[in-house]
Amino acid sequence: MKRLFLCAVALTVCLNFVSAQSTQPCLVQQYNQKSMKTPLPGVEVMASNAGSTVSDKDGKLTLTFRTLKPGDKVKLISAKKAGFELFNAEAVEQWNISRDQTSFTLVLVKKDYFDKLKAKLTETSTESYQRKYEQAIRELEQQKKAGKLKEEEFNRKYDALEDQYQIQLSNLDNYIDQFARIDLSEVSAEEQQILEMVEAGRIDEAVKAYEELDISGKLRQARESKKALEEAKARIEAEKARQEEAIRELKARQEREIATLKLAGGKENYDKIGRILKENALADTTDVAEVWEYAYFAQCQRDYEEAERFWLICLHGDNSIYRQATLWNNLGTIYMFQGEYTQAEEALLKALELRSRLYAEYPDALRYDMATTQLNLGYLYDEIRDYEKAEEYYLQSLDNYTQLFVQDPDTYRANLADIQLNLGALYRAARHDNDKAEIYYLQALENYKLSFDQDPDAYRERLARIQSNLGILYRSRRDYAQAEEYFLQSLENRTLLYKQNPDAYRSDLVRTQNYLASLYNARQDYPRAIEYLDKTIAVMPEEANNYDTKGEILLKMGDESGALEMWKKVLELDPDFLSRFKDGTDLYNGLKQKGLIK
Repeated sequence: MKRLFLCAVALTVCLNFVSAQSTQPCLVQQYNQKSMKTPLPGVEVMASNAGSTVSDKDGKLTLTFRTLKPGDKVKLISAKKAGFELFNAEAVEQWNISRDQTSFTLVLVKKDYFDKLKAKLTETSTESYQRKYEQAIRELEQQKKAGKLKEEEFNRKYDALEDQYQIQLSNLDNYIDQFARIDLSEVSAEEQQILEMVEAGRIDEAVKAYEELDISGKLRQARESKKALEEAKARIEAEKARQEEAIRELKARQEREIATLKLAGGKENYDKIGRILKENALADTTDVAEVWEYAYFAQCQRDYEEAERFWLICLHGDNSIYRQATLWNNLGTIYMFQGEYTQAEEALLKALELRSRLYAEYPDALRYDMATTQLNLGYLYDEIRDYEKAEEYYLQSLDNYTQLFVQDPDTYRANLADIQLNLGALYRAARHDNDKAEIYYLQALENYKLSFDQDPDAYRERLARIQSNLGILYRSRRDYAQAEEYFLQSLENRTLLYKQNPDAYRSDLVRTQNYLASLYNARQDYPRAIEYLDKTIAVMPEEANNYDTKGEILLKMGDESGALEMWKKVLELDPDFLSRFKDGTDLYNGLKQKGLIK
């Protein structure tokens, strides 16, 4: 048993040892002077901690380090092949095990070529040193002979020259080795000619040729240019920072301006808000936040054409799954409001698919988004009278909103009310279950009231909608007192919305006024019915139906001439109006009695 345990320990140690290994690919090449380097097989490479490996026919090999890891320093012991020696020694000294498996390159050179090159360079350089030394001695002797140097100064300069010469000679081997390792295949043709002068012993010509290239001057200019660019970049960055700070400050001021415009209300002020936000978006359409803000504003103002245009800009400018899902959801609601139900379904199902992928990973973070898209799909199927699907998505949405509401009532109260409102409408209109509809409506009303108390501007429209729906429900039950109460509450809110933005809320205002006119007509309170019809006509004078309804009520009140005037107005606005009615209608009979039709 003890033996088995020891074996297990040994195996564990072995496995740990293997797991600690790291590898480094290498490529071994032959230096061919000005020609391209070629793969060199048969080179035995030995590195500390990795043993030895031989390059294959393509010059490739892999070093396997026992304990070293990526980033650690590599110590090359040798790279051997008969007749060759290492050429790029300085580069090899900088090796560290690559973290991304980038190959090391080992370059070897034929030893006989390399030895001859260094011997030639030694001869050329030694001769050049000797000439320069002898010339300097002659100049000293001439200065002494001309009386320009005293004996003591001559001796001091002579000794200094001798010392300098000996120091230079002591380092000559290193200079020669460094020069011999210049890779001719990596230098320009211009420099290759200069380096060939050196190899040919024309070293003074090479020095002059380098001077004519003025490399130091060009290098200085390059460094100065780089410094100038860095300074310019620093100035640009500083200016950019100042501009960003200015943008933040101006944006904050603009937001305060917009807040003031909202408080002022009226179509002209909301038009100003739209122009401001649109200018922000068009100033830089790559700034998704600004484009997004204007698209959202346009959609809230029911300018669906403009909203669609800018949502599509966002769609093509932001590829995150989260934003894509939100954009498809927003586009889906636009298509739905425009009556483009096929496009709406495609967009909303795309949003649901994307959000489902995210929801599977992050259910808590994506619950609200899922609930929103489910609610929109419920509303879509409700519109196209696919009530089974509508109920299915409404209830899925309700489940998610309920969970969110339990966690944070203040944040999700209005969202819960939205789904309660739509479920109430479904059960009232499609299922004819007024009792169930009333339960959901009253729940929605309570939640909207609480949300409205916190932020009237944000929730006034939705509060008006539930009040209107409750009015319709109680009217259908002939509970006219309750119906009147809710219609009047809805009218008050919709009147305020209409004053802020007439184009967006005209139809809602007229609808509520018509509900009240119809309610008073049913209660035979004809003067009040006429009162609300007149209000409707004042807001929407071009609608023939309002004059027709008023004519019918006037006829009931015994005002035949008044009714006749209304019906004349109907025919002025819509000559084809009469053709849509059969014999026996009040309009038809009234006009026939007065001899206006046969």
